[in-house]
Amino acid sequence: MINVLMQAGGPGDKLDFISLIAHAGAVPKAVLGLLAFMSVISWFVIGTKWLYLARAYRRSVSFVERFWNSSLDEMWKQSESSAPSPVRPFALSTEEVS
Repeated sequence: MINVLMQAGGPGDKLDFISLIAHAGAVPKAVLGLLAFMSVISWFVIGTKWLYLARAYRRSVSFVERFWNSSLDEMWKQSESSAPSPVRPFALSTEEVS
């Protein structure tokens, strides 16, 4: 099958990736460009989500360590000054209980 495809263009034509793109029309080039652009955007989103989840994991581990090594009063003080983290929902739940 490959031999048939290689001979389809004639004896002097090369059938490699660069020549296929060079001899393609405007629509295939536009589609290929759009696919490459969307791939870059997808990898950006993947990287951003990975960083976000890594940060959330570190905050969760920190919260668990603080939870088991401190009192409720200390947790309350830390929750008031902390950025959005697992400590804030904990503080809100203790507020409802008390």
